[in-house]
Amino acid sequence: MASIHKTHVPLIIFTVCIMIYAFGGFLPDAYSQVALPENDTTRNTGLTVQPLDNDSSIRQTTVLSEKAPPQKESGTTESAENQEQLLSELSARLLNKLDKDVLTIAYKGLEQSQKNIDRSISILNYATGTLAVTATLLGVIVALFAVFITVASLFSYFKYKDTRELEKQIEQNAKQTEQNVIEANNKLKEAEKLVGEIAKLKTRAEDTVNSLTKLPVEKLLPEESKQMAKELEDAVERSAIMGIEQSPAQKAFIEATKLYYQGNYQDSLKEFEKVIKLKPDFPDPWHSKGVVLGKLGRCEDALKEFDKVLELKPYLYEAWYNKGVTLDRLGRYADALNAFDKAIRLKTDFYEAWYNKGNALDKLGSYANALNAFDKAIGLKPDSPEAWHNKGYVLNKLGKPDDALEAFDKAIELKPDDHEAWFNKACSFALKNDKKNMLSCLAKAIELDPICKQHAQAGSAFETFRDDPDFKKLVE
Repeated sequence: MASIHKTHVPLIIFTVCIMIYAFGGFLPDAYSQVALPENDTTRNTGLTVQPLDNDSSIRQTTVLSEKAPPQKESGTTESAENQEQLLSELSARLLNKLDKDVLTIAYKGLEQSQKNIDRSISILNYATGTLAVTATLLGVIVALFAVFITVASLFSYFKYKDTRELEKQIEQNAKQTEQNVIEANNKLKEAEKLVGEIAKLKTRAEDTVNSLTKLPVEKLLPEESKQMAKELEDAVERSAIMGIEQSPAQKAFIEATKLYYQGNYQDSLKEFEKVIKLKPDFPDPWHSKGVVLGKLGRCEDALKEFDKVLELKPYLYEAWYNKGVTLDRLGRYADALNAFDKAIRLKTDFYEAWYNKGNALDKLGSYANALNAFDKAIGLKPDSPEAWHNKGYVLNKLGKPDDALEAFDKAIELKPDDHEAWFNKACSFALKNDKKNMLSCLAKAIELDPICKQHAQAGSAFETFRDDPDFKKLVE
């Protein structure tokens, strides 16, 4: 069943009021047909009453009296009849008189009743007219009220309609706003993510520049040095694109590092000295200057630079390591071993420090400790052919040629063109008095680097084969 909407109520009220007004409209028409009371009572009551004429009745009575015969004084019978006739006449006259009086009284009563009825009808007609006027006025008032209600209802309806449309519009706007907020939040998150990525890229670029300007502790081949110089140039270019500005000291530091990778050590040294003048409390240029001086063979000057670095930054493990390398070049193996140990304490997974510690111990004749250091280095970098080679070298000195051969095989597997590994493998076979394999490995080493002939002529491992014609033929 359909429900009545609240906007329909005013229309229903308006319809009812119009019906009331239509009904009340008949009353004025009925009232217009009712006339005020008139003096003609016979028209109002519908009765016909003939008034009695008093003179006529009197005259009739007189006539009757005059016509009465005179009394006769004859006999008793006649007298009795006369009396009876007289009584009858008197009774008739009396009744006639009485009827006339009753009729007169009745007429007067009827006349009075007629007047009362007429007055009641007048009052009733007046009341009916008044009621009709009142009903008409009430109908007009109700009609006006209905019009007012109708106008108000229409106004309310249109206002309600506008309000609903406005609410719908507001709801749509709210949903759209919510959607826009969600999209804005997503865009903001994307922007924040992008800003974060840009910040990471900037940081990565700065870290790349910083890492490339920090001279490596391991030895670099010429091709590797050129690659490092190219990577540094690319990193500096990316930094410039990202808006990373370089200070004069940083620019000079980058230029000095690039010259170092290019092998131009003299110009690199000059640039590092410029950086030191601009930032004397910055330890990195002091450290790089010491490395360049070591490349130039100025080991004593390099030691001074490393000591300066360690004054500014005593926990810089690279400085301790490069100091140890410089001391090793100077033949101060014990001091070098001490420097390597300090570097390892600062960085326990420092492969280069363990490797060079093994070399220092080997030079000090501590082969067992050297073997332990090389094992540590291999554990940190198992794909290092140098560590496997030096382990085999120490094992030969410890009189373990079989174990040494396994280490050399691993080194050759990692670096097949390593002439030193092939040469020392030949030494292991010589210690085992295995001429065939010794000559084969020695021939491979000489093929890779002819200098191995001189090493074979002076090597103590080949002492038993010194006069062997095949050996002589190979090394001469």
